Amino acid sequence: MLELIEALEAIKKREGLSYAQLATKLGVAENYIYRLKAGDRQPGEKLLHAIMKHYPDLTWLVIKFLQEE
Repeated sequence: MLELIEALEAIKKREGLSYAQLATKLGVAENYIYRLKAGDRQPGEKLLHAIMKHYPDLTWLVIKFLQEE
């Protein structure tokens, strides 16, 4: 999961997004993003689908995460 969170952090920085903007783009609450970063939450199906939709280059990380579960 750490790789997936790091990839989202890199995208946030690359695109100059705030956590609120990233959360909105992915269709989740800003608090959800903070919980992911803190390790208090696991990425859910909605988030994983949104990542693959908006960032298809991260599909391999989503698949890797699902295989690790």
